[in-house]
Amino acid sequence: MIGLLTITGLAFALVSAAASVILWCSYATTTTDSAIAAITAVASVACMYLFAAASKSQALKPATRNGMRNLTGILLISSIAATVGWLESRYQAQHTNSLTTDYSYTTKQQQIADLTADIQNLQQSARADIANNYRARANRTQIKIDNKTEQRDQLSRELSQHKGTATNAGQALGNSLGHLRWVLWLALAIIVDACPIICFSAVAQLLQQQSATDNNTAKQLTTEQPEPAAARAATPETAAINTSDISDLIPATDWLQEQILNHGQKPSIRNFLGQEYDGTKLRHEHLKHIFHELELRQVIKRKGQGFELVGATS
Repeated sequence: MIGLLTITGLAFALVSAAASVILWCSYATTTTDSAIAAITAVASVACMYLFAAASKSQALKPATRNGMRNLTGILLISSIAATVGWLESRYQAQHTNSLTTDYSYTTKQQQIADLTADIQNLQQSARADIANNYRARANRTQIKIDNKTEQRDQLSRELSQHKGTATNAGQALGNSLGHLRWVLWLALAIIVDACPIICFSAVAQLLQQQSATDNNTAKQLTTEQPEPAAARAATPETAAINTSDISDLIPATDWLQEQILNHGQKPSIRNFLGQEYDGTKLRHEHLKHIFHELELRQVIKRKGQGFELVGATS
């Protein structure tokens, strides 16, 4: 499952990156511009997926996570716009190519060209009649000009609405939808650009779950091994921890981690001693196990006789 999700996410991500490269390079005029545009496009798409994954890490500060989420949204909109632009450009290229071979379209183009030439000739004749004071003939010529102009305008309107003959399924769908095809392009672009985010997030969660399962299995194997004689001579405090249900402390551990990371609480057992969680006062033996679990999670680390946040500067 993890491998399949990874391959699918990478496939969509490559398509998204390619569409962004095409959009950015379309504004380039030199080889140097094209290289810069391609690098910018690839980096933008990569940052979008990296920020989406990193923004869920509890090891980062809330402000950093929020900034990553906001940038992910902006980069996603940019990537979707690039994909929509690529779809529309492909449709327009095929549409134009089909019109050049469409008999009805080319016939109307020729009719418009002939009418334009006739109108120009009649206008020259009308100006000559007016110059020679043949106003009655000039008026009759002007009526012919108006009629031909109206015919040309009608043909131009028909030409602008001419959809041509579709040569493939995509063009047929685009022709049938008209301007509503933009909604279809948007839906397809969202699928292409959002699927990798979901795939990579699912992979990260599955890997985390698998790691937690492996850790629990290792703990169970360690617990099942015979204890050495020194360990069997446990103190009353240690006995209290061993006989308690460790799984009951997991919610308290999550709560305390939240207090330390997001609410500025110092990682000190003394700060939390006697505090209540879910109606139960946290005792010293509880906190010793909780802080040990936070060490395993790499949230805190020992510093002398106390603790500090992982990554904190001295």
